[in-house]
Amino acid sequence: MKRLIVATAAALCTLASQAATWNLSAERLLSLTEREAVGQVLWTLRIPALKRPLQQRLRRGVADNRATRHEAVPYQLPHGGRGFATVVVNPLSSGGPQQGAVILFEDTTRTVALELETRELKGQLKK
Repeated sequence: MKRLIVATAAALCTLASQAATWNLSAERLLSLTEREAVGQVLWTLRIPALKRPLQQRLRRGVADNRATRHEAVPYQLPHGGRGFATVVVNPLSSGGPQQGAVILFEDTTRTVALELETRELKGQLKK
């Protein structure tokens, strides 16, 4: 599992709500190092990218043991700018009680910007 997390674009894995793995892309996107995050209860970490309403939705998805996907989620980039991400939560269970979750963060800032630009151009063509 750890190899998969390390190779993923940006991900972390929780076990019993504690951050168990944290890759370099997660460090970049979420502005926390692996040392600061691993072993901590995810919901108590101050992560600028995870605003409280999103944290609550992610936490509820994990608690309900259901996969959730959130697209074009605005977040604060480490340098202070604004970015967008797709956030996917996949609970870990083997038919019994839930053991944790894999949470994937994919930076979609460029994709969202291109989609907005395309909509604007289409709107101008209709005029």
